[in-house]
Amino acid sequence: MRIPFFILTFISVSFFSFGQTTLELFEAEEYEKITIKYPKSTDLPEDISLEDLEAIGHSHLFMDNFGTAIDFYTVYIEKDPKLVDGYFWRANGNQAIDNNKSAIEDYNTILELEPDHTSAYVELGLLYYYNDQYDKALELFEKGKEVSKENKIPFYLSAHVKYMQGNNETALEELYASKDLMGPEETYWLGGVSAYSRNLMDIAAIEEGLKNFDAAQKAYDEYFEINPEDYELMESYIQMLNRAEKYEAGAKQFKVMQTAFHAEKLPKDYYEEPQSLLVDKLEFNGRICLIYRAFKDPEEFADPYFIFYQLDTEARKIDRLILSEKTMPFGEDSPKHLLCEIKESSRGNFGIGWKTDDINLGDFKKTVLGILKEERGLAIEMVPGKGSSEKASKKKKKKKKKNKKKD
Repeated sequence: MRIPFFILTFISVSFFSFGQTTLELFEAEEYEKITIKYPKSTDLPEDISLEDLEAIGHSHLFMDNFGTAIDFYTVYIEKDPKLVDGYFWRANGNQAIDNNKSAIEDYNTILELEPDHTSAYVELGLLYYYNDQYDKALELFEKGKEVSKENKIPFYLSAHVKYMQGNNETALEELYASKDLMGPEETYWLGGVSAYSRNLMDIAAIEEGLKNFDAAQKAYDEYFEINPEDYELMESYIQMLNRAEKYEAGAKQFKVMQTAFHAEKLPKDYYEEPQSLLVDKLEFNGRICLIYRAFKDPEEFADPYFIFYQLDTEARKIDRLILSEKTMPFGEDSPKHLLCEIKESSRGNFGIGWKTDDINLGDFKKTVLGILKEERGLAIEMVPGKGSSEKASKKKKKKKKKNKKKD
């Protein structure tokens, strides 16, 4: 349920408990005291001011008494039907309870009274947007751009709708423009973050889709400067970095999430077994492959570092599970981690290992894909120190010669 952001200012002259005015209590965020004093819109002094009605309505709204808030806004409107503020706040209240029909009526009334009310175009457009009526939403955002003076939100929202409609080239150009228009100080919130941050998210997504990874990384980095604890988006960012083969940057960003994991700052689902993060996904032989990295650094025997899942052709269950596991070193030159495969009733290793505790994702991925390609008889380039394509080809030639002798 979404309550649109708006800026509230009040001037009040009425007094109640302890000599405090309604405004003083509101500024002190004593919303509950105000709602207790004025529980119903039918029990009001005849001379109550518009400013007090405004404060009382907002207090009920902030206490989630949406129906009561709407009642107080209605009294405000009845006192002066030509003031647009009452319609705007009542529309906000109706949106909070998904009474969109009444909200639309109030926003339309505002635009009749004040045709250059940019915020009304924004909120009305968002109502249509959230109901997937993109064309109507875009029309309203474009009108908001035409009348806008200080409010730059319609510039972003117009670009965002074009992105949602698949018009990426135009959207990207306009997103860069709206980013500069709003600036990082923008305070209008959409879905838990500022519109400026949403703007950055859209830029990153489009640039990533176009494989302009440097531009996408720049947008992501600025986003996380503003929203350093948006860990769900950070997971997507790590995947993008690894997709771009920026493995060092991906590992550095993983460390941020790993630190948050140990500080118990991540969402609950990250703490479910196997307590790992999806760091890369790809397709091999028509099948989806997922690579996870364990949040806990391997300490005990058989603790995993990277886990590679290859799904079946329908992507419904795991077909193969290959992982790097902590092993017991037998000397300075022996590996610390071995590449293993777990099957239903067996477990084995490939005789391939890493001597370091800091395994590079690129090396791991190349090694696993090399094994899968070799199994299918494809030309491969092995990871240095693990074998060579020349060796593999010699083995195949020997097999061919043996087959000829049998014939």
